Amino acid sequence: MRAQARLMDGLEWIDVEYIGVFQFSKPVGPSVKAGGHGGGVIAHPVAVVKTDGMLIDVPLKHFRFIGEGGEK
Repeated sequence: MRAQARLMDGLEWIDVEYIGVFQFSKPVGPSVKAGGHGGGVIAHPVAVVKTDGMLIDVPLKHFRFIGEGGEK
């Protein structure tokens, strides 16, 4: 069984099943402006959780573990 966690859904915390923390990344094309950037990748961590039979990725600020220093 995976760790239990809570996810901020609107204004309330809902119970979810924690899957893991992964890196979300998105390619960014070069800027069309003169002297702009040459493109690259934007990346940041996300938590992946299971709720209602679906896997979703959420920002870490909307996620916390239940117990062991997290919300009880």
